[in-house]
Amino acid sequence: MLIADGEVFKAARLIVDRHGARAADYAQDQIDQLTAQGDEIGAEAWRQIAAAVAEVQRQTRRPD
Repeated sequence: MLIADGEVFKAARLIVDRHGARAADYAQDQIDQLTAQGDEIGAEAWRQIAAAVAEVQRQTRRPD
């Protein structure tokens, strides 16, 4: 299941805003929980979000 890129990045920005430096850990926790529950579709969605979280964090760390 693929989520539209715009929606993935929207979710990633919200997670970074809410969880700050721990955003990647939060996303990984979601992946781990869903995988443990056998929800591979949900886990894959969170993998997409986790990748976007990493990109958002890289962009916000760049000096202007």
